[in-house]
Amino acid sequence: VYGADDDLNLRFLPIAMLQSGLGSYTNSDLSKYLAGKQASVSVTLDDYARSVSGSCVVKDLPSLMELIYMTFTAYNITPDEFASTQNVYTGALQNQEANPEYQFGKGFQMDTYVSPRNYAVDVATIQNANRERILDIIHQQLADAGQFTFYFVGNVNAETLKPLVEQYIATLPKGAAPKEVKLAGLGFKKGASTDRETFKMDIPQTYVGITVTGDMPYTSNSQKIVSISGEILTGNPSKLTVFGCVRHITCHGDAFICLLNII
Repeated sequence: VYGADDDLNLRFLPIAMLQSGLGSYTNSDLSKYLAGKQASVSVTLDDYARSVSGSCVVKDLPSLMELIYMTFTAYNITPDEFASTQNVYTGALQNQEANPEYQFGKGFQMDTYVSPRNYAVDVATIQNANRERILDIIHQQLADAGQFTFYFVGNVNAETLKPLVEQYIATLPKGAAPKEVKLAGLGFKKGASTDRETFKMDIPQTYVGITVTGDMPYTSNSQKIVSISGEILTGNPSKLTVFGCVRHITCHGDAFICLLNII
């Protein structure tokens, strides 16, 4: 849906969303409004999926519905909130960028992924991110509630829920949200390659990243197989030992990714 011009903003988007508000309510205002209540809603926008999820206790169901409605219609990040998030993460990453392990992870992502959209967030990404464009993307993805399927699970009385759904869900506006997804240009690089880099270190260490990818049908069964494989690899590091030293192994649904830290 989005071109290369938005790669930088899309990299920072999930971080920018960590401090957001609804309508005229800032993130701080929402915390005060929800004091004493147990209700929350969050938005996730991934490469090929988007979701709005939330939870609440029974008595705060009306508050949850208010949050859902406002999330779709008035999601907001104020200039002050955006600048605050930029400052926090800029300070943190400025310290990290001198860390060889951070540089290894950054380079590993550049060698692994096709699109800069999947690269690590660095100081340049943060400083050049555009709040207005990020908000525009979020609003586009939430513009048409008709593209979402709503599930309510738990201790819910249908007679209590129905009028709230009619008030807050049925009245959500429909807009011109993007309807087509371009699959090309994302994902992992094809073929085999090896990249080596050397960094000056006070204490010499070696970091090794190994990525093995493959295409498979996107089905429930495939997801379960990959999930189980990841648990086996993560829970049995002795299966993948390099010179007797293995520090961290993970596996996720797009590929088997093994990160080996040899010290």
